[in-house]
Amino acid sequence: MDMVQDFLTHAEEAFPQEACGLVVKVGRKARVVRCRNVHSDPGRAFMIDPNDYAAAEEIGEVLAVYHSHPNNTAEPSMADLASCEALGLPWHIVSWPQAGYRYVEPSGYVAPLEGRQFVYGVHDCMSLVVDYDKTLGIDIPPFDHGEYGWWAKGRSLYMENLDAAGFRIVTDLRPNDVILMAFDWDVPHHAAVFLGDDVILQHFDGKLSGKSFYGEFYRKATRHFVRHKSLC
Repeated sequence: MDMVQDFLTHAEEAFPQEACGLVVKVGRKARVVRCRNVHSDPGRAFMIDPNDYAAAEEIGEVLAVYHSHPNNTAEPSMADLASCEALGLPWHIVSWPQAGYRYVEPSGYVAPLEGRQFVYGVHDCMSLVVDYDKTLGIDIPPFDHGEYGWWAKGRSLYMENLDAAGFRIVTDLRPNDVILMAFDWDVPHHAAVFLGDDVILQHFDGKLSGKSFYGEFYRKATRHFVRHKSLC
């Protein structure tokens, strides 16, 4: 496929950062449209510039997404599969310098709650809460995750979106409640699900998602207990 070679060429030029772009239908032909990777850590992940995505949509119908894995295989990660499902589009993945290639389509994939790799905006503490609540039959409306580090830039996304997401601040703590915490900043910037018996489910940057003991360290960082209105 000529397109795969275009993906690989872009991957080589962007190396050691991740290349990304779109496949767009223009007339009767598919065209590769390069996009800028605006992720805060472009060597580990990618985020297509929203302006580039909008510009591609002006050209034609977006058919697929492509990106590269620097110094890794082209095997899709959990975050790749989850993002593929979220967008509802096929993904082309290439690796560089290995020059591997994989193609994946939406297939109903749901990432396990434990063992996820952290990718901000795809698999993070906010995403874990949303996906956990889905297991309870609760659909939280999508909202902007914001730019990584919003907690240090005068934003308070958890508190700003609390009502719209259907959560209320409560004074008691029950299983399935969400605990909002703050560590080095004034605003709550980390969320964990309380499972009961002093066990929480959480996801930190640089670590896999999983269970932790809700002990003194996390209790001191706690700012609010919040509960979805359907559980009140």
